[in-house]
Amino acid sequence: MVPLVVIFSDEKKISIELTKELVTRGCLVITPSQRNWQKFLINIRKTPPNYIFVIDDHFHKRRLQSILDSISGLPAKTSFIFQNFKLKGEFERKISEYSSKNMINPNIIYIEEKLGQETNLLSPNNLLERLIKNTFSYWEINKVTNLLVFKNNWFSKITTKQKKFKIKKRHKVFFISAFLALFIGVMTPYIFLFWGTLNINFAYKNFLSGNLDKTKKNIATSATLTGVSGNITETYMKIPVIGFLFSKMKDLTNILERTNVIIQKGVGVFEKINNLVGVVFGSEEHDLNGLSKDLSLDLESLYKETSFLQIDLDKIPSFVKYKTPLTNTLSLYKKYILEGEKISQRLPYLLGNDKTKTYLILFQNNMELRPTGGFIGSFSLVKFSKGKMVDMPVYDVYTADGQLKGYVEPPTPIRDFLGEANWFLRDSNWDPDFAISAQRAEWFLNKELEIGVDGVVGIDLEIIRSLIKIVGPIKLIDFNQTIDENNMNDVIQKEVERNFFPGSQKKANFLTSLSRTFVDKIKELRKPDYLKIGKALVNSLNSRHVQIFMHDNDTFSAVSNLGWDGIVSIDQCTDNCFNNYLGIVEANVGVNKANNFIEREFNLETKISEKWVENNLVIKLVNTSSQQAGVDYKAYVRVMAPEKSLYGQVKIQNSKETFFETPEINELNARNEAGVFVEVKRGEQSEINFKWQVPASLNLKKNGKYVLTWRKQAGTNDDKVLVNTKFVTASLTFNKESVYNSRLSKDLILNKFW
Repeated sequence: MVPLVVIFSDEKKISIELTKELVTRGCLVITPSQRNWQKFLINIRKTPPNYIFVIDDHFHKRRLQSILDSISGLPAKTSFIFQNFKLKGEFERKISEYSSKNMINPNIIYIEEKLGQETNLLSPNNLLERLIKNTFSYWEINKVTNLLVFKNNWFSKITTKQKKFKIKKRHKVFFISAFLALFIGVMTPYIFLFWGTLNINFAYKNFLSGNLDKTKKNIATSATLTGVSGNITETYMKIPVIGFLFSKMKDLTNILERTNVIIQKGVGVFEKINNLVGVVFGSEEHDLNGLSKDLSLDLESLYKETSFLQIDLDKIPSFVKYKTPLTNTLSLYKKYILEGEKISQRLPYLLGNDKTKTYLILFQNNMELRPTGGFIGSFSLVKFSKGKMVDMPVYDVYTADGQLKGYVEPPTPIRDFLGEANWFLRDSNWDPDFAISAQRAEWFLNKELEIGVDGVVGIDLEIIRSLIKIVGPIKLIDFNQTIDENNMNDVIQKEVERNFFPGSQKKANFLTSLSRTFVDKIKELRKPDYLKIGKALVNSLNSRHVQIFMHDNDTFSAVSNLGWDGIVSIDQCTDNCFNNYLGIVEANVGVNKANNFIEREFNLETKISEKWVENNLVIKLVNTSSQQAGVDYKAYVRVMAPEKSLYGQVKIQNSKETFFETPEINELNARNEAGVFVEVKRGEQSEINFKWQVPASLNLKKNGKYVLTWRKQAGTNDDKVLVNTKFVTASLTFNKESVYNSRLSKDLILNKFW
């Protein structure tokens, strides 16, 4: 039978060493912690121990009494070990009481008396051996209790000697060398891959900045490093048992190699576009059909590579995926490449390779905001023949409007608030849908000048400003003016309005000089700067500072797919889904350039129930012009919402009064519009509060989707928006509300799910 030993002790060296020795001798040892002593003592009689040790470095009367009471009457040999030698009298008295109560005759042993001078000669380990030997010697149960009293220094001296394991020096060198060799071998492909990844990132950044020479060097370095990593990884994958561990490594290597190829092909596409720009604006000759075909093939190949990359990215962990170049913008780039390939096929047609093409460029001054960007103060007719731009005269719109014959009835707000009895080219962009306004501008141009065009492009001052940042200040020698990004608004407004009268050629001459000088500056650019020009154009197209309408169906389809057509389109969603469309349309009807001083904030609160979607929109307009030299802002403000929308009264509040207006309602092209006239005095602000509700058919108890599509108006900048969306239902457990802050730099699309 295995002896059961219980040791009541603090965590002292003697108790630890005693436990080790007892376990070595085949005993079952229990050492209850002080926290569990009381609980253990209550249950100690259920499984009585054979031996009990009580080890304490101080004399704790209550603890000792509790132990003595609990073990009273147990058939266990008990040893008491105390450090405090000065209190041995107290120990004797307590043990005597315990012995009398249990009718045993204690045999009290004092170390000094038992061993005499020999005590000082014994090592702590020998003393521990004596203690165990004395404990396990033959004795009559319940007849002997040992009291062992140690001097203070004995507790700290008791240790167990352990044999030290020493590794020979030559073995250490071998093990360290083997470990380092294994570590370096495993890490080698990762090291090459790491440096390859860095070079890919450098190549990507250099490409975006237009530094093609550095881009090519980074690509070559990355290709070499990534290739070495891939070869080593393939070798490791052939190792039995552990080869599969490198499969993900191989996937990552493939992704980086493909990214390298994509950037390399992107450089090739960019160089071909540079050649195309040289053909269009320069004097060099080139085979336009061949260039178009080569560019189209390169874009097609680039699209395939990006598609393969997108598939490969799904094979690696997300935390690695988003560290890889192109990952976050890959879908957008694919879209640009696909539609760009379609346009590249039509380049010979668009650039007049067989027949001269003419495009109407509408200069829309967004300092006088209108629905598609700004007031059409002038326009240009840009002509292309044999792939080259051959002419770009600029016209004053009043010169053309003066030649309109007959009467064209204008929209009611133009008649009522602009005071125009007739409709002209200058006000043709009243519809916020650019495709509609562009075709109307074509109609007026044909009626006034008997000129037909193949497409229309609308631009405002923001794209001009962003391009001037790239090409640098423009010096107009004939007008003794230098235009930069900071003074552009003031100089243009001053020159086109000073001494102006209908029929004057001053504005047309100034803008023609500006346009031609600007084109000359583009011709002088370094090729890397062409990429900056391209990025500025794309940003302006996305933020609706540039809009395009084309008669060529293939080209216009590609432009529309990219969202560059300025069309007002309200998509429908089905299967327990609702698309809440919103567009705000401002038109300056004050015949001034007040929009240079106007700031906007929008606050939309939407409540969604199963039958209705209720909208509460507050438009805050602030006129920052001064009281002394400023201008008042007069605007016709419209809200576009889905068809069947029901509008209420519009609340208008300024610093002096609050009043309500009944809006003018128009239903057209699957949308409902509500418009009111607003005036914001110089140095003041006004709030316009529109409320409307749209019929819905939703089941909020099932999974569903809510989409907010907020259309940014052309000609405006990044106005502040606050969106608060609430779901209204009878269920107390359904409580969804969200608040979203943003800037309306482009169309805003928010998705909510329930």
